[in-house]
Amino acid sequence: MQKEWALTLGIEKLDPWITASVLHEVTLREGQTRTRLAAVYQIEHASVKSIRVQIPALTEEEQRTVRASGSAVKEIVNVKDDLWEIRFRRGILGTVAVQIEFQRGADRGKGGAEEVRPAVFLAAKRLTYFMVVRTTGRLDMRANNPAGGWRRSDWTAVPKSLRNPADTSVPDLCYRLNEPEGTLKVSLKRHQMADTLKLRVTGGKMKTIFSPVGETLTAVRLETRVLQKSTLKISLPEKSSLYNVLVNDEPVHVVKEGDDHLFHVSPPPVETEPAIVSLVYSTPASDGNIRLAAPGFNVPLEFLTWDVLVPEGYRLENHSGGFQLRGSQGVTDYTIKDYLDAIRSNRSEEAQKGQESLQKANDYLRQGKRKEAAKELSKVTKNRAVDAASNEDARVQLRQLQTQQALWGLNSRRQRIYLDNKAAGNGIRFNADLEDSAVNNPLFKGQQEFDVRQVDDFLRGNSLEEKKSLKSIASRLVTQQLATEPAPQTISTIVRGRGEVLRFTRGVQVAGAKELALELDVTPTNKVPLGKSLFILLGVGIVAAVASRKAA
Repeated sequence: MQKEWALTLGIEKLDPWITASVLHEVTLREGQTRTRLAAVYQIEHASVKSIRVQIPALTEEEQRTVRASGSAVKEIVNVKDDLWEIRFRRGILGTVAVQIEFQRGADRGKGGAEEVRPAVFLAAKRLTYFMVVRTTGRLDMRANNPAGGWRRSDWTAVPKSLRNPADTSVPDLCYRLNEPEGTLKVSLKRHQMADTLKLRVTGGKMKTIFSPVGETLTAVRLETRVLQKSTLKISLPEKSSLYNVLVNDEPVHVVKEGDDHLFHVSPPPVETEPAIVSLVYSTPASDGNIRLAAPGFNVPLEFLTWDVLVPEGYRLENHSGGFQLRGSQGVTDYTIKDYLDAIRSNRSEEAQKGQESLQKANDYLRQGKRKEAAKELSKVTKNRAVDAASNEDARVQLRQLQTQQALWGLNSRRQRIYLDNKAAGNGIRFNADLEDSAVNNPLFKGQQEFDVRQVDDFLRGNSLEEKKSLKSIASRLVTQQLATEPAPQTISTIVRGRGEVLRFTRGVQVAGAKELALELDVTPTNKVPLGKSLFILLGVGIVAAVASRKAA
């Protein structure tokens, strides 16, 4: 360079050039609306210490819930009305991720409507904006046709860097916005699940044996369709005594509320099969004609069949009530040998059912159907007819399965905390294995089942000490759960007798709580002389007295 030359430098201050990609998530719940704005800024030319965002139509209550998070975010401040300022810990140049969240309460008992407004990112020169809407529970959503700038998009088009790793479910609506006009209006409808749909009786059989001078004994067997666990209320005839209640061949806890009895009915292990409810009760004899009353239920009934066994020496003269006589089903003979054979047959059937349940449980485990396997194993542990080895095998498998379930829940909670802290920028240590196992966690994908053989894979990212602690906590939880008092074991009651079987039927009973009565006019075919009756009673009394004295 020569001496006479001069070098002049022109310095120009460039304004920051900011581009952004935004995912606006709105989740509509039963009593709440949650909004999440995930933005990834790309800042060039000059650093910035704050960025402003306009969030329209926030009430004072919603403004108090606004939070901003990110590794470089210091705070978010309401400047004026709908204008908010995101302040960083230092000057930012390059890529920075920001997450804004707020929520508000909403009463959606009868549905309603919701208006979704996009936010305005004032500093962004170029903006890629996605809007998604989700519903939960029994909410059904229908969106109107939005104005210009709203174009339907696919969830797969949303960059993974914007998605919430703690919620990977597919949204109901997904739009891509480009200079949008107006808002998105959605109408909501909350589906009320009727009680008759939750639980309904599709068929029932009743069998009653009675003595002209004693109590009647009635066995009821109902086939029900259960969509979800529901409460069944039964009202027995006056002065009746309930002996036992079984649901899907398992005893259940029965709560007495006044004159009613309440218990839970759960869906059967196989969805295509009905849930079986069986109960036995006795009723004292009444004066005059024999009046039988069926129990009342809090659900409609369909197709009831009632077999009444008339004892030897008596015949039916007339009947009245809400049932139609279908005729005689013949005369049955029932001896002590028949009773013992029935006991042995029932025990053999129970043992066979136990082996089948154990085989089904193993099949369900191989298919990854954890809940179905647990139900079958629970049946085997409560089956007294199963051999001790099979019972112990089922008990061990059930405990192991419940421990794995508890371990899965604890580890999922740990993964959620890690992801939330990372999104909030709380300076946690990066754990690639934990993030990868969280991405593959079925719970975060909206699934409630998992393959028990993949439990160890779900624990990736935890140290040996952390795994040991999680397993110890899960084992304690299961121990406390198993220590809960189970439903009482009931005595199997066989309702059979000698005499003529008369069959009565009824089609549909819409009002389940309405009493179903059957009045029978029964007369003896041959009268026993009074002296002979007194002699028989005296003999029975002497035998009873001798037996009592020997026992003493």
